[in-house]
Amino acid sequence: MTEPMDTSENDGSASSENVGKLQELMSKTIRIEVASGQQCYCGNPRDYSVPEFQCSFCYRWFHHHCINFDIGPSLPFMTAYHFMCKKCNNANEEVFSKKQANFASMCQTALANLMCIHNGRVYFSEEKELIPYLEQNWELLTSQPRRTNDSWHTNIHKTLVSNELFHVIDVDPQHAVCLSCQDVSTIGPSYERFRALTSQLKTSVSKRGPPPSSGQLTDSVGGDGSPLTGDGSDGAPGKSRKGVQSGSSSASLASTGGGGTGGNVRSTRRSTAAAVASSCGNGGLYGANPHDDTRAKVNEFGIPIDHPVNTENYRYILVEPDPHAQGRQQWDECESTAGKPIPGYFYRVCLCPKVVLSLHDRAHQMKLQDSQTSLTGDKGYCMARATHSVHTGTWYYEATITDQPEGSATRIGWSQLMGNLQAPCGYDKFGYSWRSRLGTVFHDSRGKHYADTGYSKGDVIGCLIELPKAARADMIPSMTALNSASTGSSKAGGGSKAGGRGDSAKAKTPEVPLFNYLPETYKDRPLIKFRNFYYFEEKGDPQALEKQLRPLPASKIVFYRNGECLGAAFQNIYAGAYFPAISIYKSATVCVNFGPNFKYPPADFDNWQPMSARRESAEVEQAMADMLYLNVNDRLIENLMKECHRS
Repeated sequence: MTEPMDTSENDGSASSENVGKLQELMSKTIRIEVASGQQCYCGNPRDYSVPEFQCSFCYRWFHHHCINFDIGPSLPFMTAYHFMCKKCNNANEEVFSKKQANFASMCQTALANLMCIHNGRVYFSEEKELIPYLEQNWELLTSQPRRTNDSWHTNIHKTLVSNELFHVIDVDPQHAVCLSCQDVSTIGPSYERFRALTSQLKTSVSKRGPPPSSGQLTDSVGGDGSPLTGDGSDGAPGKSRKGVQSGSSSASLASTGGGGTGGNVRSTRRSTAAAVASSCGNGGLYGANPHDDTRAKVNEFGIPIDHPVNTENYRYILVEPDPHAQGRQQWDECESTAGKPIPGYFYRVCLCPKVVLSLHDRAHQMKLQDSQTSLTGDKGYCMARATHSVHTGTWYYEATITDQPEGSATRIGWSQLMGNLQAPCGYDKFGYSWRSRLGTVFHDSRGKHYADTGYSKGDVIGCLIELPKAARADMIPSMTALNSASTGSSKAGGGSKAGGRGDSAKAKTPEVPLFNYLPETYKDRPLIKFRNFYYFEEKGDPQALEKQLRPLPASKIVFYRNGECLGAAFQNIYAGAYFPAISIYKSATVCVNFGPNFKYPPADFDNWQPMSARRESAEVEQAMADMLYLNVNDRLIENLMKECHRS
């Protein structure tokens, strides 16, 4: 507010009085005390002579030179930003986003700095000190373009007299201005307003209390003087679209609608409340808070129970933030990428921590128990696959028929990823199975006699697959070339194959290297959001992939019934990655056992492994594939940012 000075009829005496009043105001000082207590990673207290940034989660202050994130040139007492320290982010990375400062924020920062520069002086001349300081440091104070004339001076004055942050005294011909609260330690971003906003979003951020005082911050330091750590999660919300089925109902998804620049999800991350709500708080698996009732529930393995369902042409792969993918902060900070899709480069495939039947890679009408080892059918034939596949070696699992009502049937065996879930295993070229009725085995919808009788309730069926190493690299089918040809995604990867394999997959070599067996990374696929979880969307083409299938010499599938080996059901099967597969007709129930302990372990094969042993090697292979992708495409984000800037 403004306090007008009394005027006198004598202009000379009034002028002299105003000069004296102005000098009196300008001589007022206070002692600026720095709050004691350890802050920052370094454990030192605050330092008002350098820029500092307050964490939105732990409310501690961090010195500019101690922060790894490239914030750029800054001033002390800035307020138009959001910052999260790496101690509070479970990705162990700092999150920083600069906002556009308005005149009130600019003036508050300027006056606080002037107070420190002038040893605690309280009042400053609006015309001779404040405005020149704003002009000198304009680019540091705001992202607004510098004004070409002096008309903004009037707006500054209006801001000062109308905002409760400031106290203005009219001392003709000047205006003396000061901060209403001279305690500069209280100047910081308005996280309280942010929490009030997020309370409407039902996030864990809003459930936290107000920022603690300086003393409380000091007390929150561990006994050894080290700052306390928190946890959080990374993620970003997206726009939605209709029409994709979930395990129980139809729901909305966020998608880019195709390839083009690789795997992306349309993001509204520039909305501060939404962006920080997804990156703060007590994070759950895959960036989801398990206590947030707006998110999908997860099972004991951390997999969302409500999920998009795989179909013949579309598959959905659960993802998590990739901590090794560099450049996420730069992408979020870059003004040119505002509103642009987030590249799938920043995410990686999530593997189930245990080999079980897949919750999402199954026909949606099949009933899967919470343990994900017991499966019940419904009406017509449909199929479910396991969470892990095998491509080389000898592997074994067991399936027990726990219930087989009259008229029901099962087909048990192995299926590649493109096998139709709404059909029995062995319906297409991607699967091989043994049917309970008449002991018939099936492949590509063609049955042949295998055993004199089938199997029924109580029988334990052993399934063994033997896959030697391929003699040629081109024998291994890959979705990479198909996806690149259909979406042009290789262009987004800087000219490299963006999937798990590259051009060497087609090279004919005497010995196929491990590289050709690495799984797809899917990082170039579209990234979609479903119930606040993120998935890579894979568009498959079974007909095109069938043309890549090549028989694998010396490969075979053998079935056992209650420990009795019935011989090889199939030989020289197609090369590829095979999943244990269970298909059921009507309401039969099958319980699977992936090991390591079996009721009837195979005795006539050496060096076989239980399917349960596949978990660790699959994680290693996926990590290697991701590392290769990140290495080959290390400039992908830089190139995408340049494209966004040019457009």
